[in-house]
Amino acid sequence: MNRSVKERLLRRVVVDERTGCWLWQGGLDKYGYAQMTLNGKSRRAHRVAYEEFVGPIPDGLEIDHVRARGCEHRRCIYFGHLEPVTGRENKLRGDTVNAKNLAKTACAHGHEFDEQNTYVDPRGQRHCRACRRRGSQKETKMRATILGFILAALCATAALAHPDTDATKRPCHDERTPCAIQGE
Repeated sequence: MNRSVKERLLRRVVVDERTGCWLWQGGLDKYGYAQMTLNGKSRRAHRVAYEEFVGPIPDGLEIDHVRARGCEHRRCIYFGHLEPVTGRENKLRGDTVNAKNLAKTACAHGHEFDEQNTYVDPRGQRHCRACRRRGSQKETKMRATILGFILAALCATAALAHPDTDATKRPCHDERTPCAIQGE
């Protein structure tokens, strides 16, 4: 890039004396980030500023507005407040629900989010394997209970429909009650 891009960037900022942020006075995107048109394409101005004053952004990294360096504004383009980081690191540093969830080291029941106990689904969300197992066991017990009720109801219905069946010879599905279905 050439010097005119730097000049364009510098003409559109006002310095916040308290934070040192270079506050962009041009357009903002829907998330509040500084936005500019460069070579006919809309670009985030903080990324352009980083590339212009520091150098290329490494592949696979995002530019973070580093709060620890005093940055408090998404519209800040001061390269001293910017740092290339992974998407995960950027989210962890943020003040969002995602950041709070990513910062958790254990599930709500206290199980550690370690390599063995953590399942990451196709959407990238973490799940506790111990809780999933416990939920699966509860679900299996619940299904068995419901199935028992259904079979008992079928047994009772069959006994009413076939009163001549000797239902006393075989135990029902719950092993305690005589069964009209098995007696047929």
